[in-house]
Amino acid sequence: LEIAATYLAHLNFAESKARNNTVLMFHDITLRCHQCHISVATSCCMQVMSRGVYSMPGVASATDRLDLG
Repeated sequence: LEIAATYLAHLNFAESKARNNTVLMFHDITLRCHQCHISVATSCCMQVMSRGVYSMPGVASATDRLDLG
């Protein structure tokens, strides 16, 4: 039972760590997108977004439907 509890604790830690990384990644994309939007054009923002999202497993399929021109 103790081994199972330890295993579950490790699973929960790994899951929360993965979730935190995703949040950080989205924050980074938003930040770069914002800087990009200020300095260049709106389409640049979309390119930054698509590059960031494509690197995330499970999210690329949603981005496939976006027409980036």
